Amino acid sequence: MLGLGDNFTNGGKWDYRTLPNKLYELVKNLGDMKQAGTGYYTDTESEMLTVLAYLNYGEETNITESMKEQIDLAVKVAEDTRLEKREENDRLVTSIMSMFKLSTGGGTNRFAGTKASEEDIKRQTSMGKTHISFEGASYFIYIEDEGEREEFKKQRGVSHFEWFQEKTGNKNWVLYNPMQFKQDLSHSGKKILKFNTKDYKGGKIELPINASSCCGMFSWITLPDGFSLGKMFDTREIVDMTLMFAGSVIPKDFSLGEYFDTSNVESMSYMFYQCMIPYGFSFGEKFKTEKVTNMEYMFSEAKLPKDMRLPDTFVTKNVKDMKYMFFECNINDKFYFGPNFKIQEGTDITKMFYDCYIGENKIKNWYAEDFTHVRAILDGSIRPD
Repeated sequence: MLGLGDNFTNGGKWDYRTLPNKLYELVKNLGDMKQAGTGYYTDTESEMLTVLAYLNYGEETNITESMKEQIDLAVKVAEDTRLEKREENDRLVTSIMSMFKLSTGGGTNRFAGTKASEEDIKRQTSMGKTHISFEGASYFIYIEDEGEREEFKKQRGVSHFEWFQEKTGNKNWVLYNPMQFKQDLSHSGKKILKFNTKDYKGGKIELPINASSCCGMFSWITLPDGFSLGKMFDTREIVDMTLMFAGSVIPKDFSLGEYFDTSNVESMSYMFYQCMIPYGFSFGEKFKTEKVTNMEYMFSEAKLPKDMRLPDTFVTKNVKDMKYMFFECNINDKFYFGPNFKIQEGTDITKMFYDCYIGENKIKNWYAEDFTHVRAILDGSIRPD
């Protein structure tokens, strides 16, 4: 009998619901377990546990009815067949190990094309693995192992990409295209990935794989005409956009686009600091700020266009820091803050509108922390002093 103990129900009938999950994984990856080298023939519990240890026993995976049928068939074959020599069993383990590495990348675990749950991520990282998110799927690798890093790139079809560990955001390990980005230092001296204007040959920009930060990514550069962010620049997982466009010159009619999703961003400090924002600029369809807590210096010293409007999704209910947000800005008299731009009690608004103009009229600095006064001027409720 197979040494699986409690995996049998009363009377010795096979119960696939208690089968170790990695066997399901093998069926999924290798197909019909009747093929040579994919059955499990062991005489003792310890031998079976040895095999399962090789297979990273305990891994969770999705299960289909077809897979269950294949397993039932494989078990029947296994129970009808006995290995006569121990050497044959040794070859079995070697064969399993070889196919396992071939199908999963030598220890790289994938969650069946879907994103792993928080519980799964916590469990895997507690085992020393690093979570990598790529095209909606979760992978776990031993990031310190150079061989695993290179194998992951090869299997994902990005062999020319390079590894980088973020020093901002969630400090993720990421893969980036060196033709589009380069390693640099931010304004505060932290290592970042910055747009590579020297080697960029045009086309859509691809956000680094597994990125959590866009800190300083397009800072203090002139973006070329025709520059755009498309489907491959999906920012749903980004939490840090500090200094992202600081000091940059953005081309006319530029839009952040339909995939620029800021629903998980927590910091937008200095995001457009000293930036030249053009006429026709658009925040796109998914610029949301519900989770943002820091907007200090966000538009400070920026050149704002006369048609500048904040989207209605510019929500400030969780923002704790707005100091110097519009410092030395010239806000046109048609500027639109939207209905959800509100100052919450306790928010730091130190010199929020200090040395700021509305049209040709300078806001008196004693009103620099009075958003109600500024909005009243824009609404026409009061005349500027």
